[in-house]
Amino acid sequence: DVHVDIIGSWFAFPMIEFLIDLYDVKQIDLYDKDVNCHGVVAQYINHFDLDIKIAQFGDIFERTDYRRRQLIINTACEHMNDMSALKPMYKDYPQKPLLVLQSNNYFQLSEHVNCVNDEDELIEKNQIKEVLYKGKQSQKLYDRFMVIGKW
Repeated sequence: DVHVDIIGSWFAFPMIEFLIDLYDVKQIDLYDKDVNCHGVVAQYINHFDLDIKIAQFGDIFERTDYRRRQLIINTACEHMNDMSALKPMYKDYPQKPLLVLQSNNYFQLSEHVNCVNDEDELIEKNQIKEVLYKGKQSQKLYDRFMVIGKW
């Protein structure tokens, strides 16, 4: 059974559907500070009538319980502190969680408080020890980075 955290979850669909197709998902915890997102997600959950538990939370950095997750996705690292700050909150037994992190180098936006220059900086700042993938997609105004790996 896979337990997933999606940080910077926004509306979370169609990502939830993709995850359910790929894994035997037991529960997905969604984290987004935007309360408007929570209402939209609740409507999606009712519409799709999924056979898994979905819980919604605000700021992940305010959650203090010790937890076990197999997959941690952060779609918006540029909007928050580094994931390495949360490392003590995640159990690494029986396996370390798989991290899927996205960020960008769009420093010009005031809400982008934690941009990176490239994939290697994203890896370093988040203390990724085992890199399974790193890549970049160039946009008109910035580059978008993704890193997949483990602490």
